[in-house]
Amino acid sequence: MLSRIYTAHYRYNGPDRVNITVKGKDPLWSAFAPSWDMVMGIKNGTMSEAEYIRRYDIILSKVPVVVWKALLEMDEATFVCFCNEDWFCHRNMLVNYIVNSLGGAPGRVTYGGWRV
Repeated sequence: MLSRIYTAHYRYNGPDRVNITVKGKDPLWSAFAPSWDMVMGIKNGTMSEAEYIRRYDIILSKVPVVVWKALLEMDEATFVCFCNEDWFCHRNMLVNYIVNSLGGAPGRVTYGGWRV
């Protein structure tokens, strides 16, 4: 059962790697990816962070149960994206969503930080 989650740059290639980029090819983990409109909007400065968060919350609310189940069956997961560690990124929103939903009690999911 999932107990610890991490974040990392796309280059991270550990066995617990979960690619949540819009370019990701895994049909399971692509459920966590933002849309191209969101990515380009933030990149080009045409979308506010507040709007991005609003849209990403909608994406998270639509993640199929089978995806959540697969994630929870992992021991650890490292969410990767092209963003650097300190950038505004959906990867951090996903971590907060999971920790706030499943964390806070012994045996629950905790955030282990940034992996290199």
